[in-house]
Amino acid sequence: MNILRRDNVKITNEMIQKQLSHRTIREFKEDEIPEEIFQELMEVGRRTATANGMQASSIIRITDSEIKKRNC
Repeated sequence: MNILRRDNVKITNEMIQKQLSHRTIREFKEDEIPEEIFQELMEVGRRTATANGMQASSIIRITDSEIKKRNC
């Protein structure tokens, strides 16, 4: 797949294409994520590049449905 930018430069790198086509989802299912998948996603998040390693992040996992109702 190629993406043609305004300056007519083709982007062929798959990761760049995925980032350019990213859409944020603000509606979630009630299904619980299996622990193995959750841990893998956390590892991806820890290894994702930031601007010179300067962007801090926090991950809060809320599993209690009452807390989710009040805070999410």
